[in-house]
Amino acid sequence: MKIAEVIINSQIKSVSRIYHYLADESQDVKSGNRVLVPFGGGNKTCEGYVIGFTDKTDYEGELKSIKSVMDKEPILSDDRIALAEYISKTCLVSMAQAIRLLLPPALKVKTEVRAELLNDNTEGLTEVQKNVVSILLNAGKDIEIKKLMQAAGLKSKSALNTLEKKGRIRLFEKMIGGSGDKMRQFATVIIEESHFDYALSELYSSSPKAAKAFEVLSEQGSMMISDLLISADCGRSSVQLLCKRGYIIIEEKQIYRRPTEIGAARDLPKKPTAEQQNAIDYINEKLSLGKQETVVLHGVTGSGKTEVFLHAAAECIRQGKNAIILVPEISLTPQMAERVIGRFGSTVALLHSGLSMGERYDEWCRIKNGEVKLVVGARSAIFAPFDNIGLIIVDEEHDDSYKSESSPCYSAVNVALFRGRQYNSTVILASATPSVSTYYKAEQGIYKKLDLTGRINNQKMPDVTIVDMRSELATGNKSMLSRRLADEIAENLKNKEQTILFLNRRGFSTFVTCRSCGYVAKCPHCDISLTYHSDNNRLVCHYCGYEINNLYTCPECESPHIRYFGTGTQKVEDELKKIFPDISVIRMDADTTSGRHAHQNILGRFEKEKIDVLIGTQMVTKGIDFPLVTLVGVINADMMLNMDDYRAAERSFNMLTQVTGRAGRGDIKGRAIIQSYNPMAPALQLAKTQDYKRFYSGEINLRKMLNNPPFVRIINIVISGEDEIETEKHAYYISGVLKECLKRYNVKCADYFEPAKSPLSKIKNKYRYRILIKTAENKILDALSDMLDKHEKKKSKISVNAVINPTSIL
Repeated sequence: MKIAEVIINSQIKSVSRIYHYLADESQDVKSGNRVLVPFGGGNKTCEGYVIGFTDKTDYEGELKSIKSVMDKEPILSDDRIALAEYISKTCLVSMAQAIRLLLPPALKVKTEVRAELLNDNTEGLTEVQKNVVSILLNAGKDIEIKKLMQAAGLKSKSALNTLEKKGRIRLFEKMIGGSGDKMRQFATVIIEESHFDYALSELYSSSPKAAKAFEVLSEQGSMMISDLLISADCGRSSVQLLCKRGYIIIEEKQIYRRPTEIGAARDLPKKPTAEQQNAIDYINEKLSLGKQETVVLHGVTGSGKTEVFLHAAAECIRQGKNAIILVPEISLTPQMAERVIGRFGSTVALLHSGLSMGERYDEWCRIKNGEVKLVVGARSAIFAPFDNIGLIIVDEEHDDSYKSESSPCYSAVNVALFRGRQYNSTVILASATPSVSTYYKAEQGIYKKLDLTGRINNQKMPDVTIVDMRSELATGNKSMLSRRLADEIAENLKNKEQTILFLNRRGFSTFVTCRSCGYVAKCPHCDISLTYHSDNNRLVCHYCGYEINNLYTCPECESPHIRYFGTGTQKVEDELKKIFPDISVIRMDADTTSGRHAHQNILGRFEKEKIDVLIGTQMVTKGIDFPLVTLVGVINADMMLNMDDYRAAERSFNMLTQVTGRAGRGDIKGRAIIQSYNPMAPALQLAKTQDYKRFYSGEINLRKMLNNPPFVRIINIVISGEDEIETEKHAYYISGVLKECLKRYNVKCADYFEPAKSPLSKIKNKYRYRILIKTAENKILDALSDMLDKHEKKKSKISVNAVINPTSIL
């Protein structure tokens, strides 16, 4: 017997520690296996992960034994266990939460206690017990005991325990899983080819249908039985006859559910420009050396960064190593996948949340089984189960979507850097607008910087014009489209060229108000105004999903004077159709992309149907490369600038640079119109000329002066609960505990902001307070972990979450 170190798969933080279990030699338990173990006083069967073994234990009682091993081979390598430990520590979550990130959802299992009827004889039973037997009799084979107790009106399991003792029922545990392997029956010929003629002649004389089946099968060697029945026009009895005579065997095999993006056209390598070749040569040299290197590939929009990726991936694969390419949005995955699969074929796997559970599981299996050399996907693809990674590419590395907003709040960029250190990989952080923190490290010499300063094929950068919307108002134009933008759209319509309009807000109007009394329609569950959506005439909360019918009279004063303020993508679409009645428009925002493959379908329609205008939120700002797009319009650039966030200027500059770069990717030079009420803002003026270095120079000095990243970490601690007074009290309690922990670990803070209401003070019926800290100390992780442990021990209903360098502090 050996002692296994097991992490219990539980959401409860107090359970988040290593437990020791005895592992019988006959079970062949290995590190990385999932196991079923008895847990707690009631010995409930729970799923656990074996993360190692030990020779001794501090547990004074008798150790329990592992019940069974769930997988033939370990699903976690030692390196992936180390990755889970890194996530657990840096994201302040349990090991079980971290491990779940590394596994496909289809592997998720839960224990269910069920009752099975063994004997329907009701003699000697009470009325309550007879009722239980009757319910089980009607239910069929067995039933989950919670449902049984509810149906029988039972408050305890005593009646069930008595029935089990009397031999009338059996209580048992059942593991419920997800999609798992997709198995199909295959028929395979097993006799020698020299015996085929004899077998056929024998079959044709006795069973022509079976003969036909054997004839079809002999050409293929092996076929899925369902396909064989169709091809040979025979029944299953004919196949069974072939098996009975020893000509074939029938066996179950796993088949893979492949994503629809797999059928990509052939993509041939293109001759690199001098700058591309310089980058390719440097990256290939580092790949050959096998030493960890982080490269910042700073290339203007349209400079051909993707071609550099593909050349580097080819070299990585040639060396027998694996590669990962990350893109920030699901909408970009099909476009990148098309080029990568076109270049590398079936050795590519896709991983993103747009796939079905079964597809994600099968892609994960293909990667783990060594059938894949390259993975393309959004944020979660960084957890691909590779163990020999030579190259990790993070495209548009500045993008906020690489940071998870739900726990665990990991950064895919940070995980990429950690995995790069694990395997001595080359990590490429690529962007036309690198994050200030990334570029700072490149300037400090921590990362290597490679520049692509020109567009491929000598394409010119778009001409960018900033329109002062104050002047438009002064001259009587109250439309959301400036005269200049409307004229440019008209020019594109005349020339049969395409336009992209960007507005970072979906819906029709941002809020609805009564002009008589000032009432604003708000969500009852969140501290946020409802957004009007014209397509279904509803008011919707974009935080919790609450919605109501549109208002025609004020619920406070019954006035009919309801007015809609603000602008959303739907309103832009309506305005366009009023100005240009014959225009064709397609919208790309959270409302239109909720369905499966919606991003891909919208972009496919925009390209193939030559739709005049694509209106969208930030989904349209990156990765879109259509030669007929010659005009980009930004409806309201101030919306991003005026956010309460230290990164507001950076986000604005990045987004404007990216979206204007969508214009002029073909043979025709592009134009871009940026509409603003603050046209002289530095972020706008520098985005106009795509002058990243000047923007960075000003921004980095400002951040140093104000104690902002990359010079410190910002920690946002959110305390939330259903009772506002109790939540506020707990926020001050947590603040006191945190100060003690900071002192214990000798953590000095550059800034400490006492508890205060969050800007979004209520979401989903929970009141929210926050504490903000700025510190450069690494020991902050220990202090925060200690604080969270103390909160957990208090067993409060109020939740506390700490996020390091969050994408938003609202």
